Amino acid sequence: MANKTSPPDPQTFEALLLRSGLIEEDRLPTVRKRMRKDLSGEEPNTKRMAQWLLNEGFITPWQNEKLMQGRHRGFFLGNYKLLGHISKGGMSEVYLAEQVNLRRRVAIKIFPPSLIEKSSYLERFYRESRTQAALDHPNIVKAHDFGHEGKIHYLVMEYIDGHDLLQLVKKEGPLSYRRATEYILQTAKALEYAHQQGMIHRDMKPANLMLDGGGKIKLLDLGLARILDGEEGSLTLKHNENTLGTADYVAPEQTIDSHHVDERADIYSLGGTFYFLLTGHPPFPEGTSVQRMMMHLKEEPADIREKRPDCPESLTSIISKMMAKKPEKRYQTAEELAEVLENWIEEDREKRNTDRPSSKGSSDGGDLASRLASEMAFMEHSNDDDTQNQVFEGISITTSEPISIEQSPPSMSQIAFAGVDPTKAAIEIGYSIAIGACASLATSYWYGTPLVMALVWGIWLGFLFSVGRILTWIFLK
Repeated sequence: MANKTSPPDPQTFEALLLRSGLIEEDRLPTVRKRMRKDLSGEEPNTKRMAQWLLNEGFITPWQNEKLMQGRHRGFFLGNYKLLGHISKGGMSEVYLAEQVNLRRRVAIKIFPPSLIEKSSYLERFYRESRTQAALDHPNIVKAHDFGHEGKIHYLVMEYIDGHDLLQLVKKEGPLSYRRATEYILQTAKALEYAHQQGMIHRDMKPANLMLDGGGKIKLLDLGLARILDGEEGSLTLKHNENTLGTADYVAPEQTIDSHHVDERADIYSLGGTFYFLLTGHPPFPEGTSVQRMMMHLKEEPADIREKRPDCPESLTSIISKMMAKKPEKRYQTAEELAEVLENWIEEDREKRNTDRPSSKGSSDGGDLASRLASEMAFMEHSNDDDTQNQVFEGISITTSEPISIEQSPPSMSQIAFAGVDPTKAAIEIGYSIAIGACASLATSYWYGTPLVMALVWGIWLGFLFSVGRILTWIFLK
């Protein structure tokens, strides 16, 4: 069992903090004074000091971890301060950083120093940096800068505050087919642009598609990209004779020869990504890497509709064509695919509008209830926000007269007495009150009831009798 490094004592911790450069030297006395004031009365303790610095935002958890290990170097690369570790791949590690002079957050990809002596790796890293810096598309992560400090070579990229689609599906489960289609459409447009610039991605997969807070897809990781530019395109041949790509999504022809694939390989891998978004697993989820690659060559994945019967066949047929074994059977360009997906989305939208009842529908209560039930069933099968917002569009109650939107809504009395002749109602009330008054006079004469009391009761009973008759007209008319 490995021994954990003991945290430094408070004096050593302060010295490490000063040497690290995480807090500017001229600010350190002020920070130290504030910390001692806030922690006054407590026994000096490194963990308390570190927690105070974390709470005040002077250091990050990742920086604190390194300081607690007694490290004071490795927090800066040129003008960039490293804040935390994001991910690690076979060819690089990615860190969250802050560009000090602009105070903006960026992502920094660091090339492994251990591979510096292999010139083909380093050459490829700089090729990727130049390639990514030349790309300018809203669905592709932007490259801001690249350089080196000593033996450390790095690429500075746009930082995306969000989740990749692999994480998203693991967290939320399979996506609605409309949402998945929108994400794949955005990716197809990014690939269309990249292909037009002569670049083949060769590693399309959910983990390389980031979703930002605004719902925009950003294409990541051009580490396996192939440049269709003769001399530069040969760089990957020097790098590795093994299959390049990810076994779960690799195109059949890429398993045989990774170095001469074209844009149709990206279309196949994007189809596999589409499959994952709808089912929650890759097309061939079982077996070793080699076995899965062989399945891409020889076998067909399970029908998506077996797991997602709500997914339209017209959409699954698009995915099937994207994942055709032979490249010539697929969509030939990302531009063609994007056009197909845009048309499908538009047709689906029109179909939804057509399926909803028109404004000329019946006002019958039972018909309205059935239409509401059908719309609720439609909403239940879709978790798209825009779909749910539109669910009740088109449900209406028609009347024989046009309704002006400037009119005030009718009162309850207007609704209740609609269709009752006011003259007839007044005559009925007067007639009933007169009968009641005559009856009360007779009662006072024969039984000796006080005249005023008998008259009041007679009029009141006559009024109630007339109201009862009017209500009978309303409900029986």
